[in-house]
Parts: sequence; structure tokens; C-alpha cells
Amino acid sequence: MIIKSLIFKDSLNKIEIPKINFDLMTVFVGTSGAGKTTIMNALNVIQRIALGDSSPGDSWEFEFIDNEKRLVNWKGKFSTKIDLDDDEEEVSNIEYEELIVDGIKIIERNKDQILLENKVLPSLDQYKSMLYLLRGDESIKTIYSSIERIILISNDCHSHTKADALRLISDGFVNQVKKKLKSKGCSGIKDLNDFNLTCREKIYFSKHFDKVSFDEFEFIYKSIFPSVESLNVELKNRYNKFGSSSNSSKSVVFITLDLINGGKVNQAEISSGMFKAMMILADLTLSSPEEVIIIDEVENSLGVNCLPDILSEMKGSKMQCIFSTHHPRIISDIPPKNWQIVNRTNGSIHCYKSEELIKSNSKHDKFIQLMNNEIYLNGNV
Repeated sequence: MIIKSLIFKDSLNKIEIPKINFDLMTVFVGTSGAGKTTIMNALNVIQRIALGDSSPGDSWEFEFIDNEKRLVNWKGKFSTKIDLDDDEEEVSNIEYEELIVDGIKIIERNKDQILLENKVLPSLDQYKSMLYLLRGDESIKTIYSSIERIILISNDCHSHTKADALRLISDGFVNQVKKKLKSKGCSGIKDLNDFNLTCREKIYFSKHFDKVSFDEFEFIYKSIFPSVESLNVELKNRYNKFGSSSNSSKSVVFITLDLINGGKVNQAEISSGMFKAMMILADLTLSSPEEVIIIDEVENSLGVNCLPDILSEMKGSKMQCIFSTHHPRIISDIPPKNWQIVNRTNGSIHCYKSEELIKSNSKHDKFIQLMNNEIYLNGNV
């Protein structure tokens, strides 16, 4: 998919994001407190709503091209009135929701009725989006799966920042992925968009079933960390607290680094910088071009030596890459046409394209002007 634009409002916390237009590469730049992370959180909320979460007080309009190349406009609004569900979680009902695909209204929902392609539906869960409730419907499932495959990486995203944060995967799931990779017409790991693989699982399956893709990934990783000789990637059975193998038929992906000097680094001992670089690189090089990768403050936990290589992969990627930064070295390395300059004023977060604020044909001059621009410097007014 390709994200085209976003409008978002959080009525409870009095946060408003007027329309932002996205490019294939979009870099949100601004000082601390300007609102970069708030924009990333809004994108996360949009995804969570699509996946069935209730989000009290929030309203949105989200436009994107789905994985069938259709232009989709999805908008809605949750009530500010908060209820508690059976799990004591805060929820609110959806006051309205609308889905337009290639100019044709597919879903229209309000307090009185729900229409799917102009047909009245019975009452459905008022706390969940129609994208989630109808995710198996032929007219909706590609839209749902497109949003599902947005990859969001934040500072507390354990799958990308914690080497010991392991997801259990069943033998049945492993066999399904193997079958797909061995099937006629499958060209490799990048054809597995429907399986919702984690970054670690992409490394495992490419290592064992797509040597060309894995070798490219490993070569780039070793060029960033020349002390690494190779990556060993295997499935290990889950162990219970008594140390014996469980009977759950579930496993975890386990990665070991072999070093040039003959040493080994077990997965839990991989440094945060080496691990995060590995996971981001896996998503950039082993993912379908239909996925979108979103990274909040890309420089966090990455060593200064990693940044040029990771940025190079982002700039060369066929995926849509969206990330935020306040690191001058990163900003200077990104073409100014891809900057979105972020400024917060009384809870309203605005984004400006570089050409709106900076008048110069020189990339160097644009960078200098940005560093001295009042809207950039006074990001949180």
C-alpha cells in the first residue's frame, strides 16, 4: 500500500493534526516536542482501529492506495463518552464511519444504520470499525490486510528493540509458510505479504528458503558490523519454566552471531544497536514492496556508524518509508523535497514542505536555512 494523506483529531487530549500529504519517502523533522511522535502515534491509532480497537474521542480521515491499487478513503469518529467492556478496557461507540473506494461509497455508518454497498446490515459491534468487522468480506479484506501490514517501529517496539522478545509460532504456521515458499510461482520471501511475518521470521525463512535474498541481507549487515562472520538462524522449541520441552508444538526464532574472531553472540546478548539495525534492515530488504515501514526517531538505539547504511537502504527501497528525526546528520542526508517540517501550536500540529519555508536551489543552503528557520527552531510554541 501507499499512504497518501492523514487527518486526525484526539478530542480528549485536545490534539489536532490537519491534513498531511505523504510521499514515497517522508521524513518528519523538528525539535523535541514539535509533534513528530504524535504523528507517528496517530498512524498507530489508525492501524489499531482497523484491527478492532476502540479509540475514545478520536476522529480520522485516512487516504491510501491499497494492495489492489485502489484509492481508498476511510474516515470515522468515536464518541467521547467512555464505557467499559467485559475486560474493563475503556471503549467508545463509533458515531460515524465511511469507506470510499475509487470514488464509490462502500460503507456508510451512523447512529441509525449501517450500509454496505447500499444494503442495510443488522446491528454490529458499535465499538469496532467496519473494516475489522467485515475483514473477511471480498470488498474489504484487501483493504484490511493492506493496513494490517503497516510496520510501525517505535522506541518501545519489542520485536525491533528487544533481542529476547520472542513470538511463539506454531508448527502449522511454519509448514504453511514453507509450502508457500516452495510453491510454483513464488519468487521468494517478498511474496509472503499475506503471512504477516515479523522481522525475525523474515530472517529465518529467507535463510532457509530464499538464499539470494538472505545473502543480500547478510552482506549488508556484515558491511555495517565487520566483526560479524555470519548469522545462524534456527527454530527452537519453547521450554517451560521447569526446563523441559513443552508439548504445544510451538517454536521461536533464535539468532546467533558468529564473529570473525571465532566468538559467538547469543540472541539475548546482541547489543541493542546491532539488534535494532538487524531488524530494520530485515524489514527493508526482505519485505514485500506493498508494505509500509514507519520508524519514530530512527536514530534511537542505532550507533552513528549504522545510520548511513540504514538511510541508504531506505532511500533505495521500493517500500514507502516514513520516519521522524531531529538528528542533523540524518536531515542533511535526506533530499529536502522529502522533509515535512513539524510545528506544534496550542495542540495543533502542522507540517510544512521544505519549499513552503525555504527558498533556495542548493541542498546545502536549504539545510542551513532549515537549521535557522523559526518554525523549525520553535517547534513547540
